[in-house]
Amino acid sequence: MKYLFYDLEKATSKNCGKICEFGYVVTDEKFNVLERNNFIINPSIEDKDWDWYAVKNVLKRNKSEYINCPDFEYYYPKIEELIESSDCVVGYSVTDDDAKTLSAECKRYGKSVINYDYIDIKPLYKKLINSKDSVGLKRIIQDLNVTGDDNVHNAGADAYNTMLAFRAVLGKFKLSIEDLSDGKYGAKFRVRDI
Repeated sequence: MKYLFYDLEKATSKNCGKICEFGYVVTDEKFNVLERNNFIINPSIEDKDWDWYAVKNVLKRNKSEYINCPDFEYYYPKIEELIESSDCVVGYSVTDDDAKTLSAECKRYGKSVINYDYIDIKPLYKKLINSKDSVGLKRIIQDLNVTGDDNVHNAGADAYNTMLAFRAVLGKFKLSIEDLSDGKYGAKFRVRDI
């Protein structure tokens, strides 16, 4: 079994956003890290389209660092391979954000949309703790006493924290991947359904 945890950072929030980071962690079924990386991506947008709040307050790199990197088309084959070769794909707030953004970028570059099933830890944790409030990844980590990577809003660090949080959720609530596959916990989705 191979699990993929991924997270995105975006240079703009308009029209599903334009990806500037694709961070990921690949593990085995025991959550041993097999591969970890963060693709820094040129979002290929005009200067006026950058989300200046994100540039100044969220993103961890200078705008020029993103601009000097390859664009999404360059990374698409690797992203596609990572997703399609994984037995389970997991993210935080994937349904609200990352899955739609990734699909939109595939379309923007004339690439096939990558269809896959995934588990979204955000609705899963909300259901498990019976909360109507939004629960951030930072809160999940704190609730479960997990020591994560403090470099938040770095897609690689956030993907790693998602893996740690997911592992802790499964442990605390005595769940397996198979327990989540039937939709009982409201955490499993398909990209083609959104």
